[in-house]
Amino acid sequence: MATSFEPRKAYFVDGVCIPSRAGPGLYDLCGRGRLRVVVDGDAASGALGVWIDAGSELAEWPLDIALGVDALEFVAATNAGIYDAAWTCNDAYLGRGRPEDCASAPSNYPKRPSAELEVEKWWLQPWLTPYFSSDFKEPLPFTAALLASLRAGGYLALYTASGGDASAYIWEGWTLKVYAGRPSKRFRSWVLAYGLSADPYEAVRRAASALAAHANLKLRRDKPRPPFADYLGWCSWNAFLTEVDERGVVEVVRGLRGRGLPITWALIDDGWQQEERVQLPCCLNRVLKSLKPDPAKFPGGLSSAASSLKSLGVRWVGLWHTLNIHWGGYGREVEEELGVPGIEYAGNRAPPASYPESLALYKAFFKRVAGEGVDFVKVDNQCSSRLMAKYAGEYVGRAAAAVQTGLQLAAQESGLEVLNCMSMNPENYSNYFHSNLMRASNDYIPYWREGARLHALSNAYNSLFVSELAWPDFDMFSSYDPYAKLHLVLRVFSGGPIYITDRDPAKANVELLRMAVLPSGETVKVDQPAVPTRDILFRSPYKGEALLKLASTVRGKPAVALCNIAERRLAERLRLESLPYEVAGDYVYYKVFAREGGRGAVEVELEPLDCEVVVLSPPGLVGLAEYILPPYPVVDGRPIAPGTPVVIQ
Repeated sequence: MATSFEPRKAYFVDGVCIPSRAGPGLYDLCGRGRLRVVVDGDAASGALGVWIDAGSELAEWPLDIALGVDALEFVAATNAGIYDAAWTCNDAYLGRGRPEDCASAPSNYPKRPSAELEVEKWWLQPWLTPYFSSDFKEPLPFTAALLASLRAGGYLALYTASGGDASAYIWEGWTLKVYAGRPSKRFRSWVLAYGLSADPYEAVRRAASALAAHANLKLRRDKPRPPFADYLGWCSWNAFLTEVDERGVVEVVRGLRGRGLPITWALIDDGWQQEERVQLPCCLNRVLKSLKPDPAKFPGGLSSAASSLKSLGVRWVGLWHTLNIHWGGYGREVEEELGVPGIEYAGNRAPPASYPESLALYKAFFKRVAGEGVDFVKVDNQCSSRLMAKYAGEYVGRAAAAVQTGLQLAAQESGLEVLNCMSMNPENYSNYFHSNLMRASNDYIPYWREGARLHALSNAYNSLFVSELAWPDFDMFSSYDPYAKLHLVLRVFSGGPIYITDRDPAKANVELLRMAVLPSGETVKVDQPAVPTRDILFRSPYKGEALLKLASTVRGKPAVALCNIAERRLAERLRLESLPYEVAGDYVYYKVFAREGGRGAVEVELEPLDCEVVVLSPPGLVGLAEYILPPYPVVDGRPIAPGTPVVIQ
């Protein structure tokens, strides 16, 4: 193996111990217990497990393990906050601020996490943000996934795991920190999956397969794709924030469809609830008072809104809620409505952190939701599984598995699909055995120029890891955002859902959106989620080291999105050897936005925040010129939509 695992420190409630070897894979914990380190795998892939039996209580973060990694360079994704978001631009989108200020709002990316970052904090950022070895010479705290080029040759991919009682994170000094979530004398858990290969993409695939083999997880390719994700959608969040109501939702969707945009699904996001504001910090200060929506906003109930939307031609209606039902949980009245005892949660209630009790709770909740005409749910704030575990006095890994199992099985039994959000932590993604959509970045923020660059970077590189586990969701966007072209191109290449959050139908960029949508409402998409090309795996397009290039295939033909997320004009030649697949035989190229094609070298020059799409094809019919992915609306050599044939010999 090109890596090794050696226990570095064990943490007891009353002190620290340096483990000593007691035999193959066995370690003595200073006479206070035994540790067994288990590696289930070989030189290609496997998983690391830790088994501890102690006579004294171990701390919530009980173990550090040294990772014997000798990396030349790496790209990684961390849950630590390494940039500042311009959240005020959300209000600017609603007319309560100056959009022009968003063009210059900074992010400070990539900033080193605060020295005051405490591992004891129950809540940490639920989003992954990518960074490079050119930014930081060793991993940052709370790193969940990593791909490294090794000094000895080949590539190593790592996923932190939650497969049993605990979860883990990669840390500074190439250390794996194990998190149990509660003091304990005994636990068993798989905490890390690895993959090694001469090919970087194969290394990631091997690591993901090892994770699935040792966790409560099925890989994306082994799960059904939610059908609504194939069509154009709309979400209420940026359009209304929490001021959403039935009238506004219906009017916007009616207006968009009236302009010829076939909105086929609609998501009612946060703000529909009856809630109580309490004196607690953010993410705990809003408590659900009733399962019925706010009557001032939805006087006819959710069923009226769903019925009105479906009368317009919408096929699927979605509803937002959190893993703990609402940000601060729910009150006793809701607990009585559900008929299932919950757990104490910051003075309120939350779903049980045990199974099958969690299944009963979510079944009761989803029965009501489905009965209102809802077809799928967006389950937000999944990082709350940590606090649910803490209040339940349970291991974080065990609690997260129980809650996720109950949620997914209840949704499946109720006929609801699940869109996972705020869930990019190992205790959540290790448990997606059925749900197959997962947000791949922090929130989209309208008008924010720096945010457009960071959103592109985050989605592109996080997707390298996330897309093995579920279809990546690059989030909603506004079609009249100044950077809408960049957002749309990347979502087309994600392979995941494409949905807008336009507030004013009259401003909708219909011409742009039609490049990604067939008349039926079906969106054009790549065959598999696109990944960064070989030449930029360890180079930062954000810093202008190269164009951001995402590659996949469409109807089997190679397709590459080239986007400039730097602050200066960039020009590049597309090199076939940098693609994640081999391009064999005779081919021609076509530039979608330039509407030009030919043979030979493909040169692209782009201004900041602009994109080009290049399709490589056998000579002959490439596709239809009107679409971002021209081959998509051509099946078996015949167009399935109106358009202009692109023929290059």
